[in-house]
Amino acid sequence: MMKQTVMVTVFLIGLVLRVSVSAGAELNWDRALAELDAPILPSEEKVETTSLDKVADSTTTSTPSPQAQVSTVAATPASPPAIQQNFNITPAVAPTTTVSESAAVASQSASGIAIIPMIGGTGYSGRWNDHISNTYSLGLALEVAMSSVVALEAEGSFGKHSISYSSLRHDFQQYGVGGNIKLYPVKSALISPYLGLGLMGIYYEDMMRYPFRYNRWVGAPQALAGVDVNVNEGLALGVRGSYLVPLLNRPATADNGIFSYPGYEEAAAIDSSFVRVMGTAKVSF
Repeated sequence: MMKQTVMVTVFLIGLVLRVSVSAGAELNWDRALAELDAPILPSEEKVETTSLDKVADSTTTSTPSPQAQVSTVAATPASPPAIQQNFNITPAVAPTTTVSESAAVASQSASGIAIIPMIGGTGYSGRWNDHISNTYSLGLALEVAMSSVVALEAEGSFGKHSISYSSLRHDFQQYGVGGNIKLYPVKSALISPYLGLGLMGIYYEDMMRYPFRYNRWVGAPQALAGVDVNVNEGLALGVRGSYLVPLLNRPATADNGIFSYPGYEEAAAIDSSFVRVMGTAKVSF
């Protein structure tokens, strides 16, 4: 009886264990089938993307570390500074020219053309000095520079005079036209002296051979000298003197004095030499 009880007990325990094992295996099998039937989802992985703008910003704003800077400088070959290279170049030294010297050169040469208005007085030489008075004398010249030393000049003049002798007294006019050659031996920043020679045609108007009046042309070589004082770039003020001696087409007289043969007194005056002193204003272009 005891043996049967033991065998029944062993049988029951084995049966329970079998059922438990079968139930566990069936549960695991169902779970495995459920996992196979479920959809496979991709795993969520964070992919870090970097835009071009972020790259540009990081490139612009990023500052290398001091160690990187030191290594970069050490790797780059040294070159001499640009300012040191400039110091090694010796510039050509231009001659020093003052403002006044530049103004003088411009005033004297400029384009080579100058207009010279003149005003002054005329005085006759010899015995006619006390018998002819000059009210005023005007002149105008056009100068053309041929070089820094030589210039050609065309000159025109006008003078109003009064003559008196014996019991006669009247006015007459004197016109002049001619040309000169001028030499400028010295030119400085301040003054420019010059010398010249020329030939003038002198026209006397309203001369008298009592009781008639007449006019007369004479040719008169002239020597002149003057100086220009440079004021600025295109203006020079100065003074000039000229001495004229009538030699061509002189009227005939008895003795060339104030007591010439009657009717020829003023012919002697026309034959007399005279001096002009004029103030000038030279305007250069």
